Amino acid sequence: MTVTPPMVEEVATLERYAVANRGAFHNTCGANLFGLCALTLPVALDSSGMPVGLQLIAAGGRDECLLGLALAIESVLGPPRSHLGAPPMCR
Repeated sequence: MTVTPPMVEEVATLERYAVANRGAFHNTCGANLFGLCALTLPVALDSSGMPVGLQLIAAGGRDECLLGLALAIESVLGPPRSHLGAPPMCR
């Protein structure tokens, strides 16, 4: 299950941070464990206004192929700022 990143106050204790951290990184663990390469393209905003990503995974050592695929997808979707807007701290 994917999660919206928590507010800093929500992860103030080590126990609460550990729970939130597990929810945030579990989707990336498989690629790391099996030596695959992966990247995430921001494609939308969730109900909290946080970016939602599309994760692409390829065999280890296929970085160039993966980057080419990401560029092709971005050429269809447009650059992230065109459909997500500027990040809040950059406005």
